[in-house]
Amino acid sequence: MCTLWSSEEDLIEDLCNVTLPALLVFQRNGASFSEVELNLEPPASVKSISFKTGKDDPGFDPVCWKVEGFVTDETDEAGGRWKQLVFQDKPYLPPTRRETELCVVFDVERWRTETKAGSITLQSFLPVVQERLSFFTASLRSLLGSSDKYSIRPGIDTLLDSHVGNIPSLTQVIPCYNETVILSKKFLRDEDGTNTNLAFIISQFPDEWRFFCDRHSYSVKDMYNAFMGSSGQELSSSLCMEVRMWASMRSQTVARTVVGAMQYQEVIAMLPSVQASRNPHKALEDCVELVLAHQTYGSKAGSEENDRAVRYLLAKYQDRSFYLVFDFDIDKTRSSITSAVQNFVKEKYRYDRPVRYASVLARLRADTKCSEEVPDSRLELIEVLPRCFPLLVGTPGFMTQGKAGNQLGALRFSRGHFLQMMDANMGAFLGEASKVPFILRRFQPHWYDRTERKGKPTDRMSR
Repeated sequence: MCTLWSSEEDLIEDLCNVTLPALLVFQRNGASFSEVELNLEPPASVKSISFKTGKDDPGFDPVCWKVEGFVTDETDEAGGRWKQLVFQDKPYLPPTRRETELCVVFDVERWRTETKAGSITLQSFLPVVQERLSFFTASLRSLLGSSDKYSIRPGIDTLLDSHVGNIPSLTQVIPCYNETVILSKKFLRDEDGTNTNLAFIISQFPDEWRFFCDRHSYSVKDMYNAFMGSSGQELSSSLCMEVRMWASMRSQTVARTVVGAMQYQEVIAMLPSVQASRNPHKALEDCVELVLAHQTYGSKAGSEENDRAVRYLLAKYQDRSFYLVFDFDIDKTRSSITSAVQNFVKEKYRYDRPVRYASVLARLRADTKCSEEVPDSRLELIEVLPRCFPLLVGTPGFMTQGKAGNQLGALRFSRGHFLQMMDANMGAFLGEASKVPFILRRFQPHWYDRTERKGKPTDRMSR
């Protein structure tokens, strides 16, 4: 079908009688840009879109467009499936010579193979991209194919149009003792007689290192030599930190876990209900918070290198809901932290005697500059909970577990309805983080009321 419509009424009337496949042509006179929204019922794929301009008509150049769609099928038990999700935003310059016609054709589903409809070619992507895309799309079946009691309800469970209060609140806790937070410059420069540690990590991820260097306008060799200080050219402190973070994200570090956990906050922060609220930061904190339970922060038994790395991460994500919990022991904590804790208790609770043991909640002060050297004074204490006993109690050989005590210290400050304990060498990415709200619903089905008491009451409870 090839038709030119002059009015909106004629367009709607003719589209109701269209038999697919068809060729649809839209025409608009004048120099102003026109937006056309077309809903195909029943759903059908769009093979290509073309724009034809000319006669000094600047209305259609440059051309920018996007196509997206979700196919619903009543016979499909899953309730629907993604047919296409394509975003294209390509500005085209006006024709070189005016008064000549220009026709631009866009392939809508260029990433699909010609042999099998609906398939995606992943061979051209990096292995890590192949792995993430494959797992993400395959695991969507469990969400879209849920039974009635776990089915996704429009306006309630769908994230883009639901109220922020429908998202279960989550507290993520990362307990750690003295694990490496961010790989140090000294460690990356050290060598085993053959290669440096950085060179070994690069050998495992050569393509990703090349992309990293391209983003910073360096060649692969020049970036490596500049970091090693062997070329006479020194990297800036910020770029040096970027190299350390790049290597840390490909090793078993605490920073890798923190960045992975932050992906869920990135998802929540993008939701319209959060962005449109009066206080987006407060709305984000009502949905999720991340607590880094660093047991040895500020301790004489810890590492100052790790403490600096923790403060860097706090500064990097200071616009997110990110907190630090550490153990306070007056005999083991550094003097600067000890003075801050004692002054906090004295000013807030009017308690003049020294506190010996405590669990401390802190975060970085607002508007702290993110740099490699964030001073200790930028740390702001939010709450101090004194304890009668140290983190480890008992006699040698029969001591309590340090990680359990560290987790308990973090749980005292947790506000979420749900808790997630994360190991200090885990990783996560954005695609999996977007599924977290749907997974949380499995723990609180919608037919239950959170205020109801579960179980049968005893006679004493009845009276």
